[in-house]
Amino acid sequence: MLDGLTVLVVDDEPDARELARRVLSEAGAAVLMAPGTNEALRLLRERRPDVLIGDIGMPDLDGYSLIRAVRALPESQGGLTPALALTAFAGEDDARRSLAAGYHVHMAKPAEAADLVAAVARLAGRVKSGDVAWGAATIGSTVAVASESSRTRRERLGLGE
Repeated sequence: MLDGLTVLVVDDEPDARELARRVLSEAGAAVLMAPGTNEALRLLRERRPDVLIGDIGMPDLDGYSLIRAVRALPESQGGLTPALALTAFAGEDDARRSLAAGYHVHMAKPAEAADLVAAVARLAGRVKSGDVAWGAATIGSTVAVASESSRTRRERLGLGE
């Protein structure tokens, strides 16, 4: 499902990075890994991944700082890269905050492998609305998708209304 895609996983926890790498690579993706924001930004500029997955609760520069730095980049350096927050911060306010910061999708840890793969495929434009089960309408559940204020971005990514 993810053949030919490159996904950048940013998490300060080595076990979390490795689990995401295993799940995504088994689905066919090439996976880049970074333990923090500075390395992630370097890889983003150099390798231009198709999707970014970022943890929120990282020391030093957290996931909100990461996505704000990404969104400040020009498009040619990855500033519009589709992004998913994969985090233990799983409340409704956490989801709203990550979406407002610039993530397209908020997913609570631990995520089911199939849900993570489907979310990445969808962000990369591999599947359309009806092709996979998708909890886009529920904030506070496993998955939340960017709010109406990000309508243009969602339409570009095929995330629908």
